[in-house]
Amino acid sequence: MPDKKSLVTLILSIFFLWAIVTEVFASNTLFVTDDFDVANLGLYVQYLRDVPPHTDISEIITAYNNNQFKESTDINPSFGYSHNCIWVSFTLANTSKTPVPLLLEYDYPIIDDITLFIPGGVHFKEIQTGDRFPFSSRPFPYRSFVFPIEVKPGVNTYFLRIQSEGSLVVPLKLWGLKAFEDMRNSTLPLIWMHYGLMVALFFYNLFLFISTREKSFLYVGIFIIGVTLFAMANNGLAAQYLWPTSTWWGNICHPFSVFFAMTGILLFTREFLSLRFVIRKLDTYVLLLTLITVLSALTPFLLPYYYATQLSVLMAAIGSVSVIVIGVVAQIKKIREAIFYNIATLSFVIGVLLIGLRSFGVLGDNFFTAWGYQLGSSAMIILFSLGIADKVNTWRRDKERALSQLATSEARYRTLVENAHDGIILVQNWKIVYSNDAFARMIGYTTQELENLNLKNIVADTELGKEVLTQYNNRLQKKEAKLQYEAQLKRKTGNIIDVLISAQMVSLDGIPTSIAIITDISALKEAYDTIQQQYEEIQSQYEELEAMNEEMVRTHYELTEATHKLEEETERLHATLRSIYDGVVATDLQGHIILANDKAEKLAGKSSDEVIGRPFNSVFTFYYVTTREEFKNPVNEILQYGELDTSGFALTFKSQDRDVVVELSGAPIYVEGNIIGTVIVMHDITGQYWLEKEIQKVSKLESLSILAGGIAHDFNNLLTSIIGNLSILKIKLTDGELYQKYIERIENAAQRAADLTRQLLTFSKGGEPIKEVTSLEQVIRDTAQFVLSGSSVRCNFEIQSDMWNCEVDVGQMSQVFQNLIINAAQSMPHGGIITIKAENFVYDGTQQKPLLPGNYVRITVKDEGIGIPKENLSRIFDPFFTTKERGSGLGLATSYSIIKRHGGHIEVHSEVDKGSKFIIYLHATEKSIHSHTGQEAHITPPGGKILLMDDDFTIYEVASHMLDMYGFQVDWVDSGEKAIIKYRESIADGFPYDIIIMDLTVPGAMGGVQAVREILEINPKAKVIVSSGYSNDPVMSHYKEYGFKGVIAKPYKIEEIVRVINEVLSQ
Repeated sequence: MPDKKSLVTLILSIFFLWAIVTEVFASNTLFVTDDFDVANLGLYVQYLRDVPPHTDISEIITAYNNNQFKESTDINPSFGYSHNCIWVSFTLANTSKTPVPLLLEYDYPIIDDITLFIPGGVHFKEIQTGDRFPFSSRPFPYRSFVFPIEVKPGVNTYFLRIQSEGSLVVPLKLWGLKAFEDMRNSTLPLIWMHYGLMVALFFYNLFLFISTREKSFLYVGIFIIGVTLFAMANNGLAAQYLWPTSTWWGNICHPFSVFFAMTGILLFTREFLSLRFVIRKLDTYVLLLTLITVLSALTPFLLPYYYATQLSVLMAAIGSVSVIVIGVVAQIKKIREAIFYNIATLSFVIGVLLIGLRSFGVLGDNFFTAWGYQLGSSAMIILFSLGIADKVNTWRRDKERALSQLATSEARYRTLVENAHDGIILVQNWKIVYSNDAFARMIGYTTQELENLNLKNIVADTELGKEVLTQYNNRLQKKEAKLQYEAQLKRKTGNIIDVLISAQMVSLDGIPTSIAIITDISALKEAYDTIQQQYEEIQSQYEELEAMNEEMVRTHYELTEATHKLEEETERLHATLRSIYDGVVATDLQGHIILANDKAEKLAGKSSDEVIGRPFNSVFTFYYVTTREEFKNPVNEILQYGELDTSGFALTFKSQDRDVVVELSGAPIYVEGNIIGTVIVMHDITGQYWLEKEIQKVSKLESLSILAGGIAHDFNNLLTSIIGNLSILKIKLTDGELYQKYIERIENAAQRAADLTRQLLTFSKGGEPIKEVTSLEQVIRDTAQFVLSGSSVRCNFEIQSDMWNCEVDVGQMSQVFQNLIINAAQSMPHGGIITIKAENFVYDGTQQKPLLPGNYVRITVKDEGIGIPKENLSRIFDPFFTTKERGSGLGLATSYSIIKRHGGHIEVHSEVDKGSKFIIYLHATEKSIHSHTGQEAHITPPGGKILLMDDDFTIYEVASHMLDMYGFQVDWVDSGEKAIIKYRESIADGFPYDIIIMDLTVPGAMGGVQAVREILEINPKAKVIVSSGYSNDPVMSHYKEYGFKGVIAKPYKIEEIVRVINEVLSQ
């Protein structure tokens, strides 16, 4: 037993030895022995970043001793990209007494330059290698960089200088010799098995591509080459076996193979998922990304490796995210091939994820983490190949199924095209290769004459004709062209017709072919050359169906021929149905609807699901427009007589809340000589029909407007003489009350004649409205109260409180309301109620009214009278039409004229013995009402010198007598030229006229407007009054704008003319 002193000495010695060991062997020191196996040095290294390239080892040792190195916390430290160097140090402690031989592996074969500094006393031994040096110069012949080292007993600190234009990653492992050899013998066979599989898959896909012409196999092959080259460059096998002496290509190959693989996977994605057919926007994105990738593949040859490799990493990240997102979107869109695609990409992502997690130390080394990338890429390519094969088999089944539908589809297509109301032609290389009967009839040729006829032979030599050639040439040159445009064609007789052309370019048998749908609009152009045509723009989308892939090996040639024929016929059918303007419906023999295009659904006011399968006559029930009698079932007519054509008369049917007017044409559908159904074409002529009715009504008014204006003007001159003389007579016969009574009766009769004259003026073109902003409420109330004063008829008002303002001629609108209220009251001789309703109304254009969409005020005048017979409703607004014993027949005609000149619309609804309802639509305005305050003229003493210019001598006679009674001296001339001369003479004599009264119009001579300008040039202070029988002429309302100081309308009384003269003299 040792004594206590010896025990204390032993304890102190152990403690002292532990302190020395702790100080010497730091926590990041790795202990090695003779039986050392393998260790990852990531957590044992220290590093110094961004060191200039020419820094000496002595400076590094100084920095190391000054604790400037930082300890690593990663198993495989990564330092990104840098132009400078990274210095790494690690310490090994050999606790044995003999040197231990080991292998230091730097497992990142694409580093440019690595130098190992091995301690050897005072100096360090340097070993340099990297991918910029030939493989033969490596210190150890292996795919990665391996340095043989001999660790001497004790503590040994090693330094590594690392420099590269690529990513600076430091995956260091220390191997025992036996462990390294065991690793190499176990991994190399697996690696070569993986690459053998990749080569086999490449040739397998290449063979399938040559056999099937399916481009997806080729793109998979491109992807295999890119992935394989990238993997071999990344693990060093390429430098060892493929190009051991070509360091230039070894450097470039790494980023180039990334771009090459990306190009393959992007092209494969686009082709395999058929993006150009199902997701057009994603297809455009993939094409753009592919183009950028192909251009980026040139950067390794043009840019330094430092920039090229960073660009490859960026593009690889974008491409990886893109293919994953595209796969998810394709899965959402329920694309069948998406399941193969997503499983394949998921396999590859899992493999990359496993190797990444191993690199960062999250997962340990095992078979799956070591071979995850190889397994994932192999599974991905195998799944891609299986997916393509499945897709090809699906296509084959679809082709076989489509063949059974070819005969019926072709028959229906031909029947639809041949019986279409519009012309349809196909043009190839400027020649017409097909035309239907409708187009042949349209331009006066037979279909045989049109075949191979040059397009230029039927084009009119006009600007609109040349538009056809311009648009066709633009389509041939793949330039921008209009989908729809107006043009002019030349008939066989030389006549020019106006047409509307909807065209699109497709490819038939590889030949650019223009499909044109041509509508003859000559009748509309001739009938409404002043009315803007509104056509619903038809947007047609024609897509060329890509030719199906050739059948697999030994597929019959006849099947391919039939497939191409089906594609062409299907494209023609779809393009025609989408583009045709008319409604097209196909039925079976029992009259049930089996097909309806978009226009037919719109006419019916129902969706396709609502009309398919229903009897045609239950969806479309037609009536004669004129008699309202029901038309026969069109399906029965076609089956009985072999055709249907109602172009000689119009039919109508109810579509939701509106009546639609159409013309019908139709024919049976034949398949192999047997009738299987009918096709009916409905040509919508609603707008044309009602516009013709409106034009007829307006023409009646126009025919009398000029006559009415002339009669009114002359009649006013006569009334002026009559009323003026009556005014004089009333003053002269002051004592005879009996005569005064007769004079007043004559005056009242003359005044009624004057009112009739004003109606004639309003009816004529001379009665243009003189508009002002006003609220119609007070106009309606005042007019109704005035007309119904003392009547047994009562008026109810329903006027919206916030009713919009209107810009109207108040006098003319009062006349309209007066006429309507008088008519309503007269229809109820025993009394009753008139309801006047005024409200805001927004017209959206859906109803059949001759109005533009916008805001309106709607006024309804409704009575409980005897009503209007149905046969009289169409003539109610005709001039001089009346059913009353005492009536001029101008009231409603004048009202109609006033409303039309205000840009509005009036309509009538009536039932016999129930009453009538007149509805007026007037444009609303956002303008505010401006108040106008007038000032009464001051009365000046009578007397003065007056010049009267009027072409009617009787006007002078009566005016001179009236004015003479008030002390005025009146001179008369019958034209504006003479008035100017007379006025000059009065100024020269020193006694100018105080007042000049001028008639507005003088037939064959100068009127008042031109004369007043010249008189004001002579004397700007001249006082001129305008007078006219055209009381509604705009000059009469805005007389001051023309230089007049006053205005008086014919006929006038003595009090009126004297008042106006006094007002002007007082100015």
